[in-house]
Amino acid sequence: MRGQGHPTGNSAPYFGPSRKLDFELEMAAIVGPGNELGTTIDVNDAANHIFGLVLMNDWSARDIQAWEYVPLGPFLGKSFGTTISPWIVTLDALEPFACEGPKQNPSPLTYLVEKTSRNYDISLEVLIKPSGQADSCVVTRSNFNHLYWTITQQLAHHTINGCNLRPGDMFGTGTISGPEPESYGCLLELTWNGQKPLSLGGTTRTFLEDGDEVTFFGYCQLIFDVLSGQWIQSWFRKMLREDCPVSTVSLNGYIVQPMSNFECIQQFKAALVSDQNKLSSRVRRIELQSRLGQV
Repeated sequence: MRGQGHPTGNSAPYFGPSRKLDFELEMAAIVGPGNELGTTIDVNDAANHIFGLVLMNDWSARDIQAWEYVPLGPFLGKSFGTTISPWIVTLDALEPFACEGPKQNPSPLTYLVEKTSRNYDISLEVLIKPSGQADSCVVTRSNFNHLYWTITQQLAHHTINGCNLRPGDMFGTGTISGPEPESYGCLLELTWNGQKPLSLGGTTRTFLEDGDEVTFFGYCQLIFDVLSGQWIQSWFRKMLREDCPVSTVSLNGYIVQPMSNFECIQQFKAALVSDQNKLSSRVRRIELQSRLGQV
């Protein structure tokens, strides 16, 4: 990932690889029926329009983001890569783990007031395996129930201006950080923007470095899913010339190598088809193959 970084003093903006590559611990909702353009979805009906949830890593280049977000907002600092876990866990499957939503003060506007406000008790962990190291280290433990705005409120708000959602659309929750320092959902918060390095098995990190591997875990009583991605900075030089993904991604053992996006999808579909026995053991999970076929 490269772009413009914040200038030092009176110098010109820095241009080059990001020096503050970060993960963001998020989840994402997959839209079910959706709505027609110009219509809205009532917050109390929004759950009927959410098919399920996945883990999501919203890779972020903090130095580039800090320089461009005034006045542009997130652009190059966010646009280079997003990784999701391959299994969609339905809201029906999560029903046993539903919990009361947060107390919101001040009270939201009428269109966001829910008759029953609920979150889900999903434990979340992030591990980092530094490049060249054999073991991963847990860097944060959070929970989906730390979200201030519920996913149903987020969906209702998205459509309040008539914006349409279609089956298979996905929207991220935003960073899921808890109240304690050990539950912060990104390195920007965990290291206080690089001021407090993390100790990772004999080495330290303030932000991610080339070759580091980041793994997300999400689980209730059963394992929710695993999402793992290894950052390879050098592939971005190739990406400038070819239509390549931004990272290698290990999805429960399936490795997506740098190639065109279409080839990635085809290879991943083939891997799913060839391992039906493993897939059939997944309880109440939907094959990514069927989802890809519908999008």
